[in-house]
Amino acid sequence: MFDIYFIHGWGFDKSFWLPASKYIKQNELIRSLFFLDLNFFGSNTKNKINRNSKMNIFITHSYGFHWILEKKIDFIGLINFFSAPSFINFQKNPKKAKVTLNLMIKKFESSPNFVLEKF
Repeated sequence: MFDIYFIHGWGFDKSFWLPASKYIKQNELIRSLFFLDLNFFGSNTKNKINRNSKMNIFITHSYGFHWILEKKIDFIGLINFFSAPSFINFQKNPKKAKVTLNLMIKKFESSPNFVLEKF
């Protein structure tokens, strides 16, 4: 049996996947679904991933793609959307993008709403 994990992108939480979750559950398409939360909003959720399974499938959005690759977890399938393997190098002006991203990270702690609106 497959375990399917949904991982949201930067600036979201696991509620990002609610529309997909409702559709899947209403149509009884999959039994084992997990919605991971990367805790951008301080929820301190403990994500549980079956690292021993070779039947894991990950569906990722944006930063979730980078997160799962950094964890080096075995999986049989990966579906990703709205992401590039290297966010900085994907930009037209990588040096400017790096400065902008570092500024966003620095300001995020003191003014998260401002940073998210600008993002």
